[in-house]
Amino acid sequence: MQTAQGIPSLSTLNLRSLSQRMARLDHYFQARIRNRFGPTVRFLRQFIPSHAVILDIGANHGKFAKNFARLAGGSCRVLCFEPLEYNYTLLETVVRRYKNVRVFRIALSDKAGADRASGFDEPGRRREDRPKTGSE
Repeated sequence: MQTAQGIPSLSTLNLRSLSQRMARLDHYFQARIRNRFGPTVRFLRQFIPSHAVILDIGANHGKFAKNFARLAGGSCRVLCFEPLEYNYTLLETVVRRYKNVRVFRIALSDKAGADRASGFDEPGRRREDRPKTGSE
């Protein structure tokens, strides 16, 4: 099932087990309710003028984006870029209420072309599917 924007709905993600659903709920809670990065953004405020455009590259679950959205009374525009499906769907949910935030499911790089991205926080991903490191 896909949304109007062609983004897979949460029901298509591999969230079959209770532990996967609980992890997603925890990730949502951490991003939406907890304000761990608020002090950092308040410090950065002195360098960000009103009506600025802020790029949140690798926006993850939106922990910075929601704080940037509130800067200067919401006058700043926040553009979020997150390529991983699991993170993107959480990000979209967390920042949905902010009208000055736009979310893009795309990776940014200093090189032209395409590449494969993988994330280790994706529920349902088996350990043997992960890249091997020298310590394994």
